[in-house]
Parts: sequence; structure tokens; C-alpha cells
Amino acid sequence: MPAKRILGMVPELGIRNVGIVANKVRPGVLPDLSRRMAEEGLFVDIVLAYSDDLVARDLKGSPVFDYTDAEFEKGARAVLRALEKPVL
Repeated sequence: MPAKRILGMVPELGIRNVGIVANKVRPGVLPDLSRRMAEEGLFVDIVLAYSDDLVARDLKGSPVFDYTDAEFEKGARAVLRALEKPVL
């Protein structure tokens, strides 16, 4: 599992705060993804839902900053909050 390999590098890189973001998660996939990750001792901290609309906007070169989807916004805000936390 790629996440496990990446997390294995964390100590040698001196990174202290780590979270797992599941990106482009399609409806109905999260339970299986979470179960498989838990079997590896990993847990999803933040979920960014997949969106056909967001993909289409990106392919057209349209701005994505005014994209509105409640579930995606929830995940994006969680990422921003996590990035705002001070590193001690």
C-alpha cells in the first residue's frame, strides 16, 4: 500500500505531524477503503469526494475555486484546517 510506504519514510524526514487524505473517493468506496487501510494499521483522516463536475471544470480550464459541492467543501476545509495547525 503506497500510504504505508510513504509513512515509513516520515521518521527519517523529520516530519512530526502526518495525516492521510483519501482523494477522489467515489460514492460507496469509503467503507472498503477504510477497512483495507485499517487492516494495514492506517486510518483515513480526511476524505475528498470524487466529482465528475470538478473533473470537467478542470479539463475545460475553468476555475475550480468557485466550485460548490457540500461534501467536497467539507473535505477541502478539513485539509485547510489541518494545514493551519502549528507544528510543535
